[in-house]
Amino acid sequence: MTKQELEPNNVRARDAREDQRTRAITLLGAFALILLLPVTLVVQFHSNVTAVFAGAIAWVIAQVLKILAHVIVSRMLRRVGPTEAASARGFVSAASELGVAGAFFLSGLPSRIPDVIAFGAGASAIEIILLLLTGGVRRRRTLDSDPRRRIGRRTGRVRYAFLLERSTALALHVGSRCLLYVGVMQHRPAAVACAVLSFSAVDGVAAYGKLEGWNWSDPRISRRYYAFVFMVGALNLGIFAAILKFSAV
Repeated sequence: MTKQELEPNNVRARDAREDQRTRAITLLGAFALILLLPVTLVVQFHSNVTAVFAGAIAWVIAQVLKILAHVIVSRMLRRVGPTEAASARGFVSAASELGVAGAFFLSGLPSRIPDVIAFGAGASAIEIILLLLTGGVRRRRTLDSDPRRRIGRRTGRVRYAFLLERSTALALHVGSRCLLYVGVMQHRPAAVACAVLSFSAVDGVAAYGKLEGWNWSDPRISRRYYAFVFMVGALNLGIFAAILKFSAV
């Protein structure tokens, strides 16, 4: 075979090795995201392991409510533009997840700050587990056959998009629930509003991108979105820490 004939085979072999390495690193990273924070909280800060499972159960309940609410809202907003539709979806997502979380807080579970963090980590963990079971990693890793989606194939942001997404989502899960907790338990409407609006903004932007057909494999788009999600989660945690500093929960 000529050099020109061998080159496509070499490229396919290299891509196969790269995919195997990416898959292995992604799975290891996913298990670290699932276990590291909850185990640290339970072992080092004596968090109640029940809080982790409560966070996971609350997330599952919220997804059921979210699906039903999305069906209703989608039928009501058939003729609106993508901005209005995305905003509605973002608010429905926030109201579902944080509404259920707030109900758990009012019931007395969790009852300590480390438990609240564990509660958020549990929500993040069950989401990662379900994505792994349903092939979410493959969907995020596999590039579309459309040539414009091939941009940035070799970049780390694209190959490890799942880990980037789940890491930023972990910050959002924990930050929003911690802020909601102090808002609910200390009767701070501003904190509750901040948690809901910030969560709505994150899911609303994602919904808008889906409606507009954004190319998530484009590093410019993925980088900006993941940075936005992380900043929102960090902002929530920062406000949460500031409230704790000046008051007792």
